[in-house]
Amino acid sequence: MKKQFQQSRQPTQGEIQPLLNLYNADQLPQAEATAKALLKTYPDTFFLHNVLGIALDGQRKFEEAIASYRKALSLQPAMPDLHFNLGIALSNLNKLEEAAASYRKAIALQPGFFEAHGNLGTVLQKQGRLEEAIASYRKALAINPDALGHFNLATALRNLGKLEEAIASFQNAIVANPNYTEA
Repeated sequence: MKKQFQQSRQPTQGEIQPLLNLYNADQLPQAEATAKALLKTYPDTFFLHNVLGIALDGQRKFEEAIASYRKALSLQPAMPDLHFNLGIALSNLNKLEEAAASYRKAIALQPGFFEAHGNLGTVLQKQGRLEEAIASYRKALAINPDALGHFNLATALRNLGKLEEAIASFQNAIVANPNYTEA
């Protein structure tokens, strides 16, 4: 007997647009409520779970955001941005091992995702895994040599006692952004 594939119904553009308008207007509580209402009718819509997660994350409702991101990932697991967002929410709850795993998944799906390399470095640095953090920061900088990346690398080098290298990285951060007061 052959099983028929039944695709779940999806919301129309007319139903999604008000949600996007609320999100783009930074009306996150209203975007949250709208996404939740739409999910009652369209429970298997990746986009709705993703937007709900972002709206919850923006309101610092990290546990709920994590649940939404995980539901979205169960529907579409090959989304590097979603793994990245999940990593951020997990980091905000100090769930560092899980956050590192999310960033690594984002990197596996999109090796040039410099933000994921940088955030992975931050998590590793918080865990005291300085050599790994430095390697991650260097990968991020090889993709996109920005001021924040140089600054993060400098702090890890400083924490490891490599002061001359740290000074050079702080200087690179200042060259990249002369107004970077922390550097």
